[in-house]
Amino acid sequence: MTKKNLITEVLFFVAVFMINNATGQIKLGAKPVGGSGASLSASFNPSPYDALHFDTYSDCINTAGKTASQAVIVAYSISGNGNYVGNGYTLKVSSTSFTNGSSSIPAQYVSIAFNSYGGNSPFPPTTSTGSFSLSSTPTTAINFTGPASPPSYYYTQLFDVHVAGGNQLLVPTTGNYTGTLTFSFCDASGNVQSSADVSVIIEIGFSNSCSGVSLATGEYPVPNFTTYTQIQSGQTATDAVHVQYTPNGANCIGWSLKVRANGNFSNGTNSITPDHISLAFNNVSTGSPSAAAIGVTNTPVALSTSDVTLINNSQAAFSVYTEHQFDMIVAGGNYLLLAGSGTFTCTLTFSIYNASGTLVATQTLNASFVISYTNSSSATMSLAHTSVSLPFTTNTDYVNGVSVTQTQELYVKAFNSYQIIAKTEDANLTNGAHTIPVSVIHLSNAANPAKAGIVSTAINLTDGDQQIITNPLTNSTYQEQYYDLTYSIPGGNTTIAAASGGTYTTDIIYVLLPN
Repeated sequence: MTKKNLITEVLFFVAVFMINNATGQIKLGAKPVGGSGASLSASFNPSPYDALHFDTYSDCINTAGKTASQAVIVAYSISGNGNYVGNGYTLKVSSTSFTNGSSSIPAQYVSIAFNSYGGNSPFPPTTSTGSFSLSSTPTTAINFTGPASPPSYYYTQLFDVHVAGGNQLLVPTTGNYTGTLTFSFCDASGNVQSSADVSVIIEIGFSNSCSGVSLATGEYPVPNFTTYTQIQSGQTATDAVHVQYTPNGANCIGWSLKVRANGNFSNGTNSITPDHISLAFNNVSTGSPSAAAIGVTNTPVALSTSDVTLINNSQAAFSVYTEHQFDMIVAGGNYLLLAGSGTFTCTLTFSIYNASGTLVATQTLNASFVISYTNSSSATMSLAHTSVSLPFTTNTDYVNGVSVTQTQELYVKAFNSYQIIAKTEDANLTNGAHTIPVSVIHLSNAANPAKAGIVSTAINLTDGDQQIITNPLTNSTYQEQYYDLTYSIPGGNTTIAAASGGTYTTDIIYVLLPN
């Protein structure tokens, strides 16, 4: 057979037949008009008809997937002398994604593999590529190594269709997901001699949209800081935050619960950033599934003004009204001393997402904690100034150091013996991205007027508790007392000398505690 005997013009008539739910058959055919050569037709006929049905969560998530054996039949109809197949001829296939009109499954999760020949023998000698994933780019499925001998005028090639299981099948909407496979019969130069389309259907019967699920929330009890020890160590309010789910008939798996803070916690005057507060899953107080079935941990999750995940990719579905309880953890630290007292409140938004990452429902909660601690109910302490500056402006400052004494700076009125501790909010003085350790600053004090028994201790500043004053309150003359405070940085300090120019700041905290 010479090249001029090959098909020179092909006109395809494509006939689409109705879907029959009982057999799952869809047939598309192609018929050449004029000339001689081969035409293709292809059909989809899974056996059994529900071979590619995914009706449960287990069906969808099972990585083994499902295979429809000999589901696609490609038929070759020969005209002319039948010796149209030459060495290097191929059968190629490409595919669209599989869609039900609103959702889709990428073609890469569907594969085909040559199974066997059908029809009249003899068959042309061929080699198959084996199983391969579909894509929009034509991929060779069959390589022809020559014509049949004697010539064959009709035969078929049967292909298995495999659908991989996994999260890609947890689609938000159910139904028939249809993809169009295009088979192309190509000559040794890659020119398409004939082609045929066939629609392959994957039926998804499991809905994983979570549509209908609603949320409700509540908070009890509220953390309350009443002592200095609590301020320093933090507090955990067990089962403080309650999240309720009403499925309303939804049966979905792979859902996630997230939360975000809509700003800072505030008492109306001062604010605390939400990253100091965490939520930790505690228990399923009502309903199901269990915590073990969900796969949730009790690792604390710090709040943020962006969504953070409390429950990720639940491995089980709601069956009834369910309540989860979360612990509220407020981290201890100096920031609580600077915040002052009062009720600190922030609006939290809880959101549930389905496995596809689609938002299903939200609910807000005004979360709060209380700082009742105010150093002492029977003592008063105040500073005469709100700041102190240690300027390094000349070479002499770097050589000799800088010292500032604030006379009668600290005032205390108390009726019982006490101690005063000093510390900084953070470990460093800061100037934008630049830092200097607070330990470069030396702090000393002296009672003014001096009184016997009052002990003053000099320190280098740190962000930890350090005692600087002890007053035994020997008699009533000790009830009101002033203290001079001296802040200094000695000369020859290499850290100061190496620091970038600018203003470095920190907050110093003075705390009065009973002896």
